[in-house]
Amino acid sequence: MNKKLTFSCPGNNYEFVFDCVNRRTDGVMTWKRDWYRFSSSRFTVCCEDASEGERGPKHVLHVYPRPGRYLYRPEVYARSDDNTGEHKEIVVRRGADNGGLCGAQLDQYINELLVTKDAVQAMEHLFVKEWAKTKAQVDAFDGERKRMLERRRMVTLHHDLFQVLLPDTETGNPLITATWTEFANSCGPADSLWNWSKVFSWAGFNLGNDTAMVRGNHSPSFCSKVNVDLRSDHIGFRPVMLPLNNKTGEYDAYRLSLFNNGDLIRFGTLYMDDEPVPVRQAGGELPVCYRIGAKLDFRCDESDQAYWIPWIYFNGKLMAAANLLCGISWIDLYQQGFAIG
Repeated sequence: MNKKLTFSCPGNNYEFVFDCVNRRTDGVMTWKRDWYRFSSSRFTVCCEDASEGERGPKHVLHVYPRPGRYLYRPEVYARSDDNTGEHKEIVVRRGADNGGLCGAQLDQYINELLVTKDAVQAMEHLFVKEWAKTKAQVDAFDGERKRMLERRRMVTLHHDLFQVLLPDTETGNPLITATWTEFANSCGPADSLWNWSKVFSWAGFNLGNDTAMVRGNHSPSFCSKVNVDLRSDHIGFRPVMLPLNNKTGEYDAYRLSLFNNGDLIRFGTLYMDDEPVPVRQAGGELPVCYRIGAKLDFRCDESDQAYWIPWIYFNGKLMAAANLLCGISWIDLYQQGFAIG
């Protein structure tokens, strides 16, 4: 599945990207409304629709300027019918010209007019004339995204609930991202801390065309694409853990607030077909090789500390200080709920 859903208008290249849809109750009339949000380089557009079977205007448009230094950007807003509340038209007011323009100022002014023209044409096509088609694509995309996000692999360790996933994965609602880059920026490049050399680590979504991303090995920030079904001694499983609220199952950023970025925490044991997996030690041999078809699970600590997983704290999250397994494919991890895509 693609990570982004992008729309453009026939005849120009102006693009809008679907952000999210929220289904909520109107604060005044208690009508249920569906809010679809789209973003472009210059504007954010919200399409407010009556939920199925609800009263109220069927379709209302809201247009907001995106932040940025666009000196001569025209004002764009949506106007609704005074009687029905339904969307009526998109209105453009020219940008300030400071009493007259010349030279480069005139070029900038004209460029903003042209960009705004393309943006408004795209709005009218995507969110008015062809809104039913756009909405159908968004609902299908959002439904699939939510189904994937619900494929969460959750574990309970010492009465605390965690979600286990790969780095660079988006999850939850609202979206939470535990990125490899965020970890590297928070904890530094020291290989002695998090063992990024020698073995790549699987990361993130399926990128399409049967490829997924691997990180590390050549440098802390290295990334490349490989086939999702590749098994290699030099590609491993390095999970991230998100602490969850035990009651709601939502991400709890304050669960681990007593720790600082870079702190090492040892707990939990990885099991492969009910056998505990020893942790690769810093500077030691490669991780244990995955047995094809074996079931993976995280459980409470073994009495032998050789099986305790070392996690590194960063920004309310945890990442394993080394790959726990090698010889495992992205598809293997997907089938067991650790990868999303």
